[in-house]
Amino acid sequence: MKHTTRQAAQIGLLLITLLALALRLYRLDGQSFWADEMSSLVSAAKPVPRLLHDISNEIHPPGYHLTLKAWVGIFGIGEAGVRSLSVFFGLALVLLTYLIGRRISGEWAGLVAAFLAAISPFQVYYSQEARMHMPLA
Repeated sequence: MKHTTRQAAQIGLLLITLLALALRLYRLDGQSFWADEMSSLVSAAKPVPRLLHDISNEIHPPGYHLTLKAWVGIFGIGEAGVRSLSVFFGLALVLLTYLIGRRISGEWAGLVAAFLAAISPFQVYYSQEARMHMPLA
């Protein structure tokens, strides 16, 4: 790939990532927690042994709850802080979509795929929920 084409693709990916970030951060704390999000937060507030015991009967893997516990220790328990973990996973999904698209069909296909993931209403919505939907995507 030519140097200028590669640079254009990198700039395109940067712009797509910034768009994805802006869409996911817009009104991130615009609504109060809903019941399932509060359940995740309550689980994350427990000591690790208690957390593992309580979620041992759940159908969801424990990784999200443990990650959320560490995340709220850094970013706090406000709506934006807790939901920002899903924003992180949503951005990672956009970048992963780019990499897969690039590998399968080339640079421009990867950029188009990443753009579609960045603006997908479903992806944006679930990137703003403090639940394990984005890591499982």
